Amino acid sequence: TTGTSGLTASKMSSPNSVYVDGEGRLYVTDSGNKRVLRFDSAATKAAGAAADGVLGKPDFVTNTPGTASQSNLGSLRYVYGDAAGRLYVIGEDHNRILVYLDAKNKANGANADYVFGQPDFTTSAALNPPTASSFNTPRALYVDDLYARIFVADYNNHRVLRFDIPRAGQKSLTLTSPNGGETWSVNSVHNITWTSNSVEKVRIQYSSNNGTAWTMVADSVPAASGSYAWTLPATASAQARILISSVADAGLADTSGTFTVDAPPSTVTLLSPNGYQQWEAGKNRSILFSSVAVTNVKLEYSTNNGAVWTTIATAPAAGGKYTWAVPSAVSSQYRVKVSNADALSVSDSSDAPFTVTAAADSSQDYMIFDESVPAGYLDPSYAAVVTAPSTIENNGTKLPVVTKYGYRGNNSIKVNWYSAVTGNWIAAVANPGWAGQDLNLRDTLVYMIFTEDSTKTNSLPFIFVEDLANNKSTKLPLSNFVSSIPAKKWTRVAIPLKVFVQNAGPADVTRIKTFFFAQNQADTVQNTWYIGEMRTKGGKVLSGDSTRLIVVIGSSTAAGTGATAYDSSWVGRFRSYVKTQDSTAAVVNLAIGGYTTYDAMPSSYVPPSGRPAPKVNNNITAALKFKPHAVIISLPTNDIAYGYALSEQLANYDAIIAQVPKNVPVFVSTAQPRNLDANGRALLMQLRDSSAARYKNRALDFWTGLANSDGTVNALYNAGDGIHLNNAGHKVLFERVMAAGVWNSILNVRSIPAALPSAFALEQNYPNPFNPATTIRFALPQHAEVQLKVYNMLGQEVATLANGPMSAGVHEVPFDASELSSGVYVYRIQAGTFRLAKKMMLVK
Repeated sequence: TTGTSGLTASKMSSPNSVYVDGEGRLYVTDSGNKRVLRFDSAATKAAGAAADGVLGKPDFVTNTPGTASQSNLGSLRYVYGDAAGRLYVIGEDHNRILVYLDAKNKANGANADYVFGQPDFTTSAALNPPTASSFNTPRALYVDDLYARIFVADYNNHRVLRFDIPRAGQKSLTLTSPNGGETWSVNSVHNITWTSNSVEKVRIQYSSNNGTAWTMVADSVPAASGSYAWTLPATASAQARILISSVADAGLADTSGTFTVDAPPSTVTLLSPNGYQQWEAGKNRSILFSSVAVTNVKLEYSTNNGAVWTTIATAPAAGGKYTWAVPSAVSSQYRVKVSNADALSVSDSSDAPFTVTAAADSSQDYMIFDESVPAGYLDPSYAAVVTAPSTIENNGTKLPVVTKYGYRGNNSIKVNWYSAVTGNWIAAVANPGWAGQDLNLRDTLVYMIFTEDSTKTNSLPFIFVEDLANNKSTKLPLSNFVSSIPAKKWTRVAIPLKVFVQNAGPADVTRIKTFFFAQNQADTVQNTWYIGEMRTKGGKVLSGDSTRLIVVIGSSTAAGTGATAYDSSWVGRFRSYVKTQDSTAAVVNLAIGGYTTYDAMPSSYVPPSGRPAPKVNNNITAALKFKPHAVIISLPTNDIAYGYALSEQLANYDAIIAQVPKNVPVFVSTAQPRNLDANGRALLMQLRDSSAARYKNRALDFWTGLANSDGTVNALYNAGDGIHLNNAGHKVLFERVMAAGVWNSILNVRSIPAALPSAFALEQNYPNPFNPATTIRFALPQHAEVQLKVYNMLGQEVATLANGPMSAGVHEVPFDASELSSGVYVYRIQAGTFRLAKKMMLVK
């Protein structure tokens, strides 16, 4: 007398069909609950008894939406079985019949074994027009065990379909997908599916002309797999068919109806520059795009927001990248357009204008992040939620690098955060290679930040810095330096570095490696920034033109590791001594822990496989920008510790020293003791002897008295790790530097500003030949309008390096030819009435 529905093992909702097998099991389509219930020995069950099994759902209390899958049922209409123990369940809304083999022993929620009416277990739509194997709202079926046939009432197709059931031992092979009428794209991957009985292996063939000719797709595929992942051909066809046959019996075969292999529509999408970039005239930049069914693209640019387009090139679509020499015309209304070269109406252009500016001189800026970093994630970075429910987007534990917005190039760091009450997050960007830099050498930290939605004052985070020993400065509100970040434009955020010096806390501001953002106020707003560039700049321009200057390039010992404070390190002691001799003199320390001679190589150097690339902020090229009067190279152990051959290190020394002008003394440290294995220590001793012999009175003895006889570190000087020296050891190194006469070697240099040039001059670029970067130096005896351009041997302009007013003095302009091909190029200067050209050679 009870009529309520329910979702349990003993309750149903709108049951609409039943089937009883030969052993008395009852199967019920519980349509409202989208499942089939099984009752064993149904005739003896008590009223209201629980079911013994369920198909279509994982358990008796789940009624998930009826999305088509191998184990999930939707709206049900009918259930029936056969003498072989198979159960047939009509899924009316999915236009299919699921077949369960040995249904009585299926676990709850088990997968179906076959499907009729659809090409796979996830398709549910009815085909129109119908095919011989498709349904549209099937509603009933009957199994004829005597003649091994199934009859299905295909309601909305107004017909009854008959399917033959293979008997035990009877061979059968039926292609189930494709079955005709499908439209699949060229080069896409689709499953060819089939059912079989007593067949071991199958052969699959394809015809593009309705069966006139066949080509092999796959041979000897195990029939039991029932599926083969097929990559469709690249040629379209409206008369495609698939033939499947038994390898052992070619007469046992089945063929699909015709289906279509269609070429996808041609599309092109411009990825970058897509608006808001600020690219420099004369620089090589990448145009990025994606395409489908396109062989070649036509690239164009406009300087007037799309009113007039100028052709850049026609280029292959494959790869999605074209290197463009940015024109010299300065404008804020640039756009780029990419089109299918064979169908120009298929095109895409920058969503918003971008700007081309004159090239800027930033030779002494310390670049922390720029356009050279590829998309993915920034390795020297960190992003983590300190306390939920605040969030910070990350890629693993790193900040993502994305192509959506770029500043000087294509990519930017994405900083996407949510500041919640009781929560906290942090995000950090470190110097390349997690290196340290001296904040006293420059005066400003500059971020270029873009946001789609403005960031208000109460959403701005804290900022602080961290040194190489992970000591952090005091947190400061970013709102102290900028009131908000406006939307849809690049905003220059400039932070005086002196605020970190004045609020250093325990951090050593001479060795800062990391710049942090952190949650400030809990504004409960999702904020997203794109950082296109990050650098420290300004301050007194250090140059040997105006003061006595020594540059140190090296690794961890020169960076101060092992000493308890930087002032106790050998470079710190040497810097202090130099200041006592000349208060205007400078010691610039570019040393970074872990660096090898490869890291110190010229920026143009291309390392062999498995070796690090030059570090442009800390290598010999960076050192020479300071125009030093002496250079110290201290790379005493890492090459050998990393397994590099001694010959490699010595060859790299030669290459580094060759970059230095002949009148500038170069001092090279010998090997330093280190607790390596016996072979490593033997190599260190060879390096010690080779360095002393090669560099003679300019070799810095970093071995004698510091090493035990076996090459390990003397316990008196060991900082505790068998690698670095303690304060006493650093004091010995300082004394060796003094004994070598490094300071005395530059005493003849007067610490006064250099006189202005007496005449216009254009010097030969250096290095020359070069790969891929070089420097062009010229002299102006007076203020002048300067144009400095580079041309190929056809007379075509490839770069504008200077275009505007410049003050009197000696100027250096870098030229990066990484996107140009090898050959001879001409650089030409015009300054007032002065004109001169010189040749240079790019060798890759």
